[in-house]
Amino acid sequence: MLGWRRVVAPQKDDKTERLTPKYTDRVNGPIQSTAGDILYLALTKMREDLHPTAQFLMGVHDEIVLEVPEQNAEDAALWLHAKMREAFEEVLGPELGGPESVEVGYGPSWGELKDVAIETANAA
Repeated sequence: MLGWRRVVAPQKDDKTERLTPKYTDRVNGPIQSTAGDILYLALTKMREDLHPTAQFLMGVHDEIVLEVPEQNAEDAALWLHAKMREAFEEVLGPELGGPESVEVGYGPSWGELKDVAIETANAA
């Protein structure tokens, strides 16, 4: 979506004897690179407007993991929701955005996440 070029290695097509990229690589490339663009943009937005108690731990695929004191967890989750939603809508537009375009939760581990209510996130 942001105009990046992706080189896909050609493979020999058994039917035509031509070298062409696999169909799945050509279709999946724009999806994966757009998801990466959104993640990088969200990280940039987070850096530009830091949450006072959040510490970035890692990005995993399409997730951002923060460490936050327990009493600030919901506030930080709402802040993260806003940053991720801004990035999503900047890349894909507001018609594909909205409060449900991003899911955010908080808890002591991935297995014990509490989802942030959409209505609460929309008000932030």
